[in-house]
Amino acid sequence: MARVLVADDEPGLREFVGDVLRLAGHDVVEAEDGRVASRHLDERGFDLVVTDLKMPHVDGLALVRKVKAEQPEVEVIVMTAFGAVETAVEAMKLGAFDYLQKPLGAPTSSGSWSSARSSAAACSTPAPASAPTTACRR
Repeated sequence: MARVLVADDEPGLREFVGDVLRLAGHDVVEAEDGRVASRHLDERGFDLVVTDLKMPHVDGLALVRKVKAEQPEVEVIVMTAFGAVETAVEAMKLGAFDYLQKPLGAPTSSGSWSSARSSAAACSTPAPASAPTTACRR
């Protein structure tokens, strides 16, 4: 079971993603905008962050920067209805695991969702003492 933060200012999509992930057995926290998501990130640890790109107060790219600066082992998936190649490239350069265009398929059926959850779970398992400090099992 992974701890997942879902941040999206569209209630219907946020709740859909959260519900599907809960049904798959994950512990999900929902945030209605980037500022609330940022507070949740400060208060607790997550294995995976799923964030919308365009949100009030703090956007998805700012969340990617925050997560990767403070918790680099946490995977981030960026979703958007406003897909542009430049933005996707920027998200990936910042360390996003994937960049998905809305409308989304069911999270449990997408390779990105399960790959990111697996990667996050592997990174939440301590690496062997002989591994470099930045190593995580992938």
